[in-house]
Amino acid sequence: SPGVDGPPVMPEDPYAYVVAAFQALPPPDYVPGPEEPEQAPPSLVYIPYVPEPVYPEYIPAEDDVFPVEEQPLPTAASPTADLPGYIPEP
Repeated sequence: SPGVDGPPVMPEDPYAYVVAAFQALPPPDYVPGPEEPEQAPPSLVYIPYVPEPVYPEYIPAEDDVFPVEEQPLPTAASPTADLPGYIPEP
């Protein structure tokens, strides 16, 4: 037979061989549990979800979140000013 006197021979379907090799029988004291209980069908009544702020006192006013105008960074805070040879615009 092949593989007895020579090197081991790969079976035709190596995946099936691996699956079969790792199949283990359950222990003799194994008791199967109950199946997943059937769930109730989804409700046909549409209930819209409208999120409400939980703590409105902690949510800043819209004016505080978005400034009226976007302000440019000061030159000292800009990393471009640190580059050698940078010439600021007049």
